[in-house]
Amino acid sequence: MVRDTLTKTATRYTEAMRILHLLSNYIYTGPAELLLSLIKAQVNAGHHVSLAVDSLRHGDLVSVASRQGIALEKSLVLSVKAGPILQVRDFLHLRKIWREGLFDIVHCHKSHEHSLAALSRSYHSRTRLVRTLNKGVRSGAIRAHLLRKTDGLIAVSRRDAEKLVSSGITSPDSVVTIRTVVDTEQYTPGDSGAILRQSLGIEKQAPVAGLVSRIKKGRGHLLLLESWRSVHKVLPAARLIISGRGEWADKIAEKARDTSFDGTVHVIGYQDDLPRLYRSLDVMVMLAPGNDGTCRAALQAMACAKPLVAMDTGALSDIVIPEKTGLLCRQGSRDELAKSLIRLLSNRKLMNDWGVEARKRAEKEYTLENNFKQVQALYEGILSSMPGVR
Repeated sequence: MVRDTLTKTATRYTEAMRILHLLSNYIYTGPAELLLSLIKAQVNAGHHVSLAVDSLRHGDLVSVASRQGIALEKSLVLSVKAGPILQVRDFLHLRKIWREGLFDIVHCHKSHEHSLAALSRSYHSRTRLVRTLNKGVRSGAIRAHLLRKTDGLIAVSRRDAEKLVSSGITSPDSVVTIRTVVDTEQYTPGDSGAILRQSLGIEKQAPVAGLVSRIKKGRGHLLLLESWRSVHKVLPAARLIISGRGEWADKIAEKARDTSFDGTVHVIGYQDDLPRLYRSLDVMVMLAPGNDGTCRAALQAMACAKPLVAMDTGALSDIVIPEKTGLLCRQGSRDELAKSLIRLLSNRKLMNDWGVEARKRAEKEYTLENNFKQVQALYEGILSSMPGVR
């Protein structure tokens, strides 16, 4: 869980904002966890904040938000599964929000609510529209049109922000790149990983790399196994742990049993104790961003003092500092991935030193306070640039 680490001395701005967050989720997953923490930080800073979520499907997000004291906007269904009648009802409620200026900021976190909010927007409304682009900048004329109708954009990688500006979708003043949040009190260095290693029959001194992600197409599992053949030839004592669940889990487990790996690949499924899992590794592998684009698993491993070998894509390009906290490989390059793993796994001092730097970076850069300040700066900028709004 991401803890609310924003201190009581956080800056209180002279004018409280009225903020409505829209998230068409119904389950308390990673993106929702981060959003709830941001909302609490905004409330602590003196803002009036409400949250609307998917109220059609049954999940735990509503109950979690309620327990945390977050105000819920219940006039919206906000579900991708809603039929045309409910969709029209949401459209009309949002239209009322725009026309009556009930909020200063409407902040959308997924494409469903962003489409509704942008299309229902009243031309003369003083309320400003913000969108977080967790899945990057996707192509399409309709998407580009909706983004141009948006006052502020939040990207999860520097390259995405640059693309938004270079394509003419937005101006440099209307986009920020946020760094997500990692709980450095929960994810810490430690020795508990020895328990997992022992259960897998991995020797204490064996160098271990690991990939922790959903096991599905596009997350790099096949590429990693192909690269591991080269790693195994050079470092026969090295081990690879693959953890996660997903539609490709059985397929990857079967390929990992190939006799050419000599039992050095361990596919262990989803693990509840993530800190222990990261502590069992010497090197964390991350080959593609997940659904929310923030690469939280990479940050969690960094907080546990593990260096990264990652593809040069998405937020990973910003997270990894080459030659200091890990290595970046050209996207899709099996050879570069193998060479990077061999280099790190064969050098215990390098793994330890870069792991220490990774921990420092996680503690300094990926905090709730930094995340809050970046979002706050965007809000203030787009509000102050509109005559008569503030």
